[in-house]
Amino acid sequence: MRRPLAFAGLALVAAAVALAPPPRGKSSSVGLALLGPFAPLARDVQWIRFQRAHLLGNEEQAIRFAESALALDPATTDGWRLLAAHLALFHGSPERTPDPVQRRAWFRAGLAVAQRGSEQAEEPGELDLWRGLILADRADLDPPVDPEGARGLLEEAVLAFEAAARRGHPAGEDLAAEARRALASESTTGE
Repeated sequence: MRRPLAFAGLALVAAAVALAPPPRGKSSSVGLALLGPFAPLARDVQWIRFQRAHLLGNEEQAIRFAESALALDPATTDGWRLLAAHLALFHGSPERTPDPVQRRAWFRAGLAVAQRGSEQAEEPGELDLWRGLILADRADLDPPVDPEGARGLLEEAVLAFEAAARRGHPAGEDLAAEARRALASESTTGE
């Protein structure tokens, strides 16, 4: 009696996978394709595991769970932003990581995740804009996170905002102009 039920269950899963809509976004994911309609659930479970590992202080495991969630759904802009913020802002904060060299490494890792995400996410301009905002913020609040200080961070912020504008983000050009003004001010004051 169990065999027909098992075969029926397998047939149902196979049909769901075969009839599932293609993955959304620019990139296809083997995980999404294999899991079909169950992929969003599997992705969400990995994000829950990320949060739990983070709360328990197991940061290495938390990052692995986040990477796994992104592998299941690489088109999710919010997922890329969450992991990037976790690395750049949580680990890269002066309170969490007082050593400027280690802080710089965490900050750069977060920016790299956002850059990687902008190549795969549904809304790449959002991630470019986020990178620009974080760079401009650090130029004001934590310049040692870049070897060139505030100037280096603002130069990168301009580039990130310009990338957001090229990808159609409506705030990209205005923020690039604002970052250019801050850069010019930084150059004249020499701070």
